[in-house]
Amino acid sequence: MVVKTKNAQAAAAATSVAAQRWPHLLNQTIDTVLAPHLARPETRATARQVISALLSPLTRKNCWTLAEHAGHPSPYRTQHLLARASLDENALTAALRGYVIEQLGTHDVVLVVDETGDIKQGISTVGVARQYTGTTGQVENCQVAVYLAYTTTVGHALVDHRLYLPLSWTDDVARLHKAGVPDTAGFATKPELAGQMIDAALEHVPHAWVAGDEVYGRWPRCGWPGPGGRPRPYGWRVVAAHRGISSVLACLSSFPGLRASITPGTKQSTLACLIQLRMVCDEGSNSAARSSGLRPERASAMT
Repeated sequence: MVVKTKNAQAAAAATSVAAQRWPHLLNQTIDTVLAPHLARPETRATARQVISALLSPLTRKNCWTLAEHAGHPSPYRTQHLLARASLDENALTAALRGYVIEQLGTHDVVLVVDETGDIKQGISTVGVARQYTGTTGQVENCQVAVYLAYTTTVGHALVDHRLYLPLSWTDDVARLHKAGVPDTAGFATKPELAGQMIDAALEHVPHAWVAGDEVYGRWPRCGWPGPGGRPRPYGWRVVAAHRGISSVLACLSSFPGLRASITPGTKQSTLACLIQLRMVCDEGSNSAARSSGLRPERASAMT
């Protein structure tokens, strides 16, 4: 139950209670989601310490700093957990997704896909390459992953992820083996990685909305037969419709007249409008913003 109040003392008391409950809730979450998938008690203890360190306000977070925060003399335990401990990642992801669905509910669900990049200095980290990242808005030596967030009116949480492997990795078998990447790993575009995660989530929340930006909205996926039986390309919105789900996606800025085919006046139509306006304003297309009935500066303020 969520209670809204403007009483400062009540708000402060609620914050104090939440802070006291936080360690208990963290332990409960780890025991429910993570612990069943780790066989040894030492590994479970390390996982608990690493998660606590990741949630701490450390300026830099790597194996050394996480180990120091946990009171370990070296990063060996953290490295063992991340690289050598026996762990079924697919089962863990399913457990996390189930826990989040249970906590946040299945009413008004929106699945949100987006990517993020981690800047790297070397060339050994799996998936690292010179590629565009929204983190800096330019091409960097970085690692990029696509994430799936589960959102409802109660809250939101990340429930799945896929690491993007550029062709410079998937075409180099020796490099994959050296980094410990399975032989089954093949090249997949970021929208395809997003599709894999959405497919898995829709098994549990079949009526969810899906939101994504232009990268996913313009995805030319082939799969359904066209004239002469040849596969023809479809954008992600058509793919979503084929699966019986609704979607709100940023439209191509080169087609400012394109509108999401959803009922006017709903929260989805409002979201679609704001997404379109942000795309328009971000790229400096003032005339297209005015065609939507708003001044560009007003549209920017709304987003």
